[in-house]
Amino acid sequence: MNYPTYIGEQLMTLIQTVRRQRNGLFWLRGLAILLAVAAGVLLLVGWAAYKQRFNAGALVGLRVGALVALLATAWLALSRPLRQRVSDAQLARLIEEKSPGLDDSLVSAIEFADDEKRTLTSAAIFERLNAKANQSAHNVNLDAIVPRKRFWQYGGAAFASVALFIGALLFGPQEIRKGLSQVVTPEAFAATTDKDALKITLKPGNARVPKGTDQKIVATTVNFEAETLTIFTRKAGAGDDQWVSAQMEPAKAKNEFQHFIFNIQEDTEYFAEAPGCKSEIYKFTVADLPYVKRIDLAYDFPAYTGMARKVVEDTGEIAALAGTSVRVMAYLTHRAKSARIVLKDGTKLDMQAENTEDGALIMAGTINVTKESSYHIELTSVDGDVYNGSNEYDIVVLEDMPPVVTFEKPGRDTRATSVEEIFSQAKAEDDYGVSSLEMFISVNGGEEKKVELQNLQREAAKSLSGAHTFFLEEYGLQPGDFVSYYAKARDARHETTSDIYFIEIKPFEKDFKQSQQAGGGGGAGGEQPNALSKQQKELIAATFRVIREEERYNEQEKTENYNTISLGQEKLRDATNQVIERIKRRMGNNLDPNSDFGKLIEYMTQAAKEMEVAIPLLKGKNAKGALPPEQRALQNLLRADAIFREIQVAQQESGQGQGSQRAEELADLFELEMDKKKNQYETIQREQQQQGQQQEDEAKRKLEELARRQQTELEQQQQRAQQGQQQ
Repeated sequence: MNYPTYIGEQLMTLIQTVRRQRNGLFWLRGLAILLAVAAGVLLLVGWAAYKQRFNAGALVGLRVGALVALLATAWLALSRPLRQRVSDAQLARLIEEKSPGLDDSLVSAIEFADDEKRTLTSAAIFERLNAKANQSAHNVNLDAIVPRKRFWQYGGAAFASVALFIGALLFGPQEIRKGLSQVVTPEAFAATTDKDALKITLKPGNARVPKGTDQKIVATTVNFEAETLTIFTRKAGAGDDQWVSAQMEPAKAKNEFQHFIFNIQEDTEYFAEAPGCKSEIYKFTVADLPYVKRIDLAYDFPAYTGMARKVVEDTGEIAALAGTSVRVMAYLTHRAKSARIVLKDGTKLDMQAENTEDGALIMAGTINVTKESSYHIELTSVDGDVYNGSNEYDIVVLEDMPPVVTFEKPGRDTRATSVEEIFSQAKAEDDYGVSSLEMFISVNGGEEKKVELQNLQREAAKSLSGAHTFFLEEYGLQPGDFVSYYAKARDARHETTSDIYFIEIKPFEKDFKQSQQAGGGGGAGGEQPNALSKQQKELIAATFRVIREEERYNEQEKTENYNTISLGQEKLRDATNQVIERIKRRMGNNLDPNSDFGKLIEYMTQAAKEMEVAIPLLKGKNAKGALPPEQRALQNLLRADAIFREIQVAQQESGQGQGSQRAEELADLFELEMDKKKNQYETIQREQQQQGQQQEDEAKRKLEELARRQQTELEQQQQRAQQGQQQ
């Protein structure tokens, strides 16, 4: 209640001002909440409405739900707070709580202004109480009661909600705008968004078709994806209970399905259906018209392939290289007035009648293959009827794959003395013809020498072979040297490189079985010189493959491959340095730099230095720059391997002498026990193999994984080439 007669003017003004500001703040707060909720609800409803835009029940539910949410928010945030009546005494209490030091003067003045209490109170006391309340009201800070910053906060929140909503409509997904249009003005939306409707289109639709032909129906889902599609057919004019259903097969395109009606004899109606969507009903009208009963194709390949014309009978599907000219010869059942080849994009190519000795009715036209497409034959009967005279056939553009080149002999790394002759044979295969085959040879990673194995000046061959014999005596090699070689094959557009292989120069054989067991291939799992050189050859082969295939890698694959090789090279460098340190510690002051032991350390030290050069180049993704130091490291490891073998032979020949003792110490350093007790050697060998399997080096594992991946890519390339040859 208000008491304007008995309450002082200052106090009344304060109460009325606080009431207005409080109500205004409630209005603004409720509006901010309502706008925020409205923005969120409408955006969510718009998105959901677009997803369910063709589901009438769902749209009705969304409209009702949005309306209920907005009404509930308006009641809770606006109507209910404003409907609550607050007395003057309650407002006075609020003012005193926000303004300490008033000592209940405002509340007391309002309470004693009541007629009943006022009559029980002396006038002097009431006037004094009222005067104090007026004075206190005059000194009250209104901003402390209803802070102005609250108005700014709620106003800012309301503005932000509106701005967010408008921004989402203008710059957000168009689905939200379309969904809101569907919710707010469904009729207008339906009239303007037919292009976005869920529908199923059928080809050829309504059509006159020759009697006895096979008709291909292609269904395309528009604006949605379906896992299955069902086609329904019936005799034209039959009842609804005569529809016969069948599952359509997936076609080439993602959103296409196909179905064949074989040997059509009567007028047929058909439509297709997916969950929640159905096509129109179309009709095949059967007539006694000529049609295409067979198609032959004559391929004229691009000149660079060197291939002669190829005729494929009784097939309409075209698969050829870009630039191929294909002569399409259509055999008709009866005479037609004219014929045209109709491409997928609507382009029409006229066909001409061809004269044949047997009197066959042939219409021929030419398609120049430039891109993926499809075609059918359109006929005009002698009576002027225009119709599809054939099914739709695909035009597939084949990729000209690069040649595949391999070594048939020896087909692996080999070891030979410096006077042997090594026969090698390379073979190249290509889907459209190899024009040349070359071999590249390098000694100890030096300058490459090219050997021309085959060079065809005219027609290319699908398969080429070339042989070369290495007369190693001509190279002036010594044990520890190596010869690397690989082959390149070219077709008209591509060049392919084989893997790299090695011929390792070994000492002349000495009939000493135990020496072979001790040094032959690193079988004991220790860090022997030839085990190190074997790993270095694997790293070189991996680097060579990266050079060959780098253009096909994406950035992530390139980084992974370089990281694998560089990590493997670091591990091998560390292993080499560890062996060197162990030899130095064991030999101590007895190590003579000019002795075999000294030379062994010298070669291994130089190998480690070359590895150190290669590592930053690999990390910098410079495979071509890293290959020479990798090969020089291999040369030094192979020479260390040769010295290691000489020491083993010397050990066997010297018996129990001082040289034998040092050689046995060296074998221990390489974790290869050469005790004359065979059983003990085999026991240690088995233990080392088990330990090596359990503690497989991570870098080596990754390197092997890289080699397997590269080998898989090579095999896939070979398979594609073979498939291309079968086309």
